[in-house]
Amino acid sequence: MWLLALADTAGLAAVAWLAHLLRFQSVVRGEKWRELLAHPGLIAVAVAALLGLAVSAELYQPLALRRPREIVLRVGSVGAVWGVAIALATYLVPTWRFGRGLLFITTSAWVVLAAAVRLA
Repeated sequence: MWLLALADTAGLAAVAWLAHLLRFQSVVRGEKWRELLAHPGLIAVAVAALLGLAVSAELYQPLALRRPREIVLRVGSVGAVWGVAIALATYLVPTWRFGRGLLFITTSAWVVLAAAVRLA
């Protein structure tokens, strides 16, 4: 269970980096990374929301009991609700700036990565 939670958290960090790379065409766009890291609350809320939603969707239960379609549906549902939660959080706390493009890329890439890990 904790290995999947660790994989989800690491996957979230990896896809956030990928989204940054795709959106800004630069890995070393330091001011954007400093802007994100200046708001540790956003990072904490994002990780806590993702893990909480994954637990509620039973993504950390034995995978052998699930069919591939069910796994994809559960991971997709968590991704969709997580995206809405982060959009709402950034609306409620205006200093947390996380653009729509970054949110869409991050959410979509995490869903694909998480489903692939679970199906593998």
